[in-house]
Amino acid sequence: MVPGTAGALTAHGDGLAKFMTIMRARFRLCADAEWQTRLDQLDDRRFASSRQWDPTILAERERDGKVCLTFNRIPQFLNQVVNQARASKPGIQVIPRGGGASLDTADVLQGYVRDVEIKSDADIAYTTAAELQAEIGLGYIKVTTEFSDENPLAFQQDIRIKRVRNRFSIYMDPNHEEFDASDARFAFQIEDLTKEEYEARFGDETQPAGLNEFESIGDDRKYWLPDGGIRIAQYWYVEEVKEDLVLLEMPLPDGAPPSMKPRQEVIKAVGDLDIKAMKAAGAKEVSRRTIMRRKVRSCVVNAVRILDGADESGSRGGLWPSKYIPIVPVIGNEIDLEGRVDYRGMVRNAKQPQMAYNYWISAATEAVALAPKAPWVMAEGQDENYEEQWDNANQKNYSRLIYTPVSVGGILSPPPQRNSVEPPIMAMTALIRQADNDLKGTMGFYDASLGERGPEQSGKAILARQKQGEIGNSQYLDNWSRAIRQVGRIVLDLIPAVMDTPRLIRSIAEDGSPETVQHYPGEVPADFQPPEGVTKVVDLTKGNYDVAISVGPSFMSKRQEAVAQMGELLGRNPSMAQILGDLWMGNMDAPWAKEAAERLKRMVPPQILGGEDGQPAAPQIPPEVQQQLEALTQQIQVGQQQMAEITAERDGLQQQLKSK
Repeated sequence: MVPGTAGALTAHGDGLAKFMTIMRARFRLCADAEWQTRLDQLDDRRFASSRQWDPTILAERERDGKVCLTFNRIPQFLNQVVNQARASKPGIQVIPRGGGASLDTADVLQGYVRDVEIKSDADIAYTTAAELQAEIGLGYIKVTTEFSDENPLAFQQDIRIKRVRNRFSIYMDPNHEEFDASDARFAFQIEDLTKEEYEARFGDETQPAGLNEFESIGDDRKYWLPDGGIRIAQYWYVEEVKEDLVLLEMPLPDGAPPSMKPRQEVIKAVGDLDIKAMKAAGAKEVSRRTIMRRKVRSCVVNAVRILDGADESGSRGGLWPSKYIPIVPVIGNEIDLEGRVDYRGMVRNAKQPQMAYNYWISAATEAVALAPKAPWVMAEGQDENYEEQWDNANQKNYSRLIYTPVSVGGILSPPPQRNSVEPPIMAMTALIRQADNDLKGTMGFYDASLGERGPEQSGKAILARQKQGEIGNSQYLDNWSRAIRQVGRIVLDLIPAVMDTPRLIRSIAEDGSPETVQHYPGEVPADFQPPEGVTKVVDLTKGNYDVAISVGPSFMSKRQEAVAQMGELLGRNPSMAQILGDLWMGNMDAPWAKEAAERLKRMVPPQILGGEDGQPAAPQIPPEVQQQLEALTQQIQVGQQQMAEITAERDGLQQQLKSK
């Protein structure tokens, strides 16, 4: 047992003591593994926020009265990458994989994921992670569950995607191997509270008396008592449960044909009771293997006890309804160097060029500003009686300067002269230009990517230069989409636990149109009637599905692009307006677009509109003409019947004549 924690562990004994010891060891492992990376990333954040001068150099220059200008170019480059992510909306695609999965259910699941993203403001979570990824090399996205706002009296839960504004509040298992941390064994999200906030949230009974329990944890105290406050943490960890899977060959039924092959079945061996019973019934064991099944648990802790989320025993966390820890890293550049993993963004390599740029801009400004203030050279005594005038000669524009003639060795000294030296402005300008080029090179952007005009004349050449800049930083968008794919996997994995009762859900199509769908887990009763207006009844807990990501313009931007392209086409070929005009008008965002599209559609020839199954649609016939056609049709049918009777009578007479 940890010394000094007896008061906290009386209720649950050594089980809680072991749990807290492991938890603190894991937190210290994360903190020790990341301390250098966190220092570097924090310095990157300061640098990106215009704190770009070395403190020692800054103090020296300010003491000497020299200017220290900061022309922060870095946000411009960061926005190029982040805004590319904003424009390339990620789309989580659900793909059927088996186990009773279907395309229709996959479409509903995909629409439900869109609904989760809309209700969660997931675009804010995605963009925040992209900003941190580009700036310091690491951001996070969090998935959580909360009770539904739509029916507060029920115990239904909704899935939400949350942003992590402070990257430094997350401590992730440093030994995970997967890029999306799907194999992480533990993670923490910390929060530092004042003593008053701590007592307000968790009550007086959870406040360690005199903080002596915190003192007892030795070296870990600095981690759990920052600046006199109290640190709490949301703690996720993985328990691995060993399971034996047995492949059995089932016996053939009596009278089975010789060509019939035995059926094989996989059984989970729990105490071998089922296996023995099936073997007694004639089953044969073909193979056996052991698997480790992941279970994730979660709770809120301080350094000495569980504050919220403990299971029934009180000595460990409660079950989290997914096999994944719901924290997803968004990585910029990952560097594994000498056993230490470092995460870097765009700022790290841009520091030196940006500092050089600031220095030479400041030096050039200082040189130009001091150029008209060159000192006067005069013989001793030449400013006699006019000292004030000469003291202000570099600050005021006098129309004349009077001096006192002085002889040295009987020779009259020349009048005072200004000691003017031409500052090396051209050399400084060249160094400023070089620092600017170095800054663009380290950030992976060029003039065409930043909207500046270059030597290119054709639009194709300009687009090629812009594309070159985008490709130079495409790893950020690629890694960002990988993280969002893992978010989609976590959401899908949570659905069976959240959707454990029948409920109505909203499914959002790609164009943003909503549809209400009835979710019913398990067998649907024969007398079940979905609510009015609901046409789909699906089981979202049935089947296995996978997740893919499509990164591209959102539906709104695709539609706007289509309207512009079709408008250009109709401008070149006005005759096509009668064929495509209704489609062009219907995709506009104007409030009258739908009504105008309906009017244009009535002008389209019926044979062009087409009917069902791609067949040409029948022309619209007035009601009175339709009645006449029906009457004529009936007359034709009567005439055809009479003609058939006459033909039969004629054939009979002809047969009689032949026989005679």
